[in-house]
Amino acid sequence: MSRRFDQETYLLYPSKTQFLKRTSRLSTVVLRVLARLGCTELTTLPDGTILEATNLTLLNVLLLRFGPMREKRLTQALIAVQVIMPVFLREHNMIVDDDFR
Repeated sequence: MSRRFDQETYLLYPSKTQFLKRTSRLSTVVLRVLARLGCTELTTLPDGTILEATNLTLLNVLLLRFGPMREKRLTQALIAVQVIMPVFLREHNMIVDDDFR
């Protein structure tokens, strides 16, 4: 199992999940697409079998995209994403909400 917290530097790292059996074709395709988008990191065998992947949480995505960070900085990044995303989505008409039109 990989480290998630380094006690010497106080840095957090993405947590991972291990697959005990071979993933389905659909799961494999979805995980590979998410890995290409930088939303997860995969550990695979040479034949392409997926052994483990980083958990698919927003916290882990932030740690993957911006690297290991301390808890306070990660919390600030999470809050920033939660504030910015709805504004961005609303400005680009990606949220359909009749109450605000």
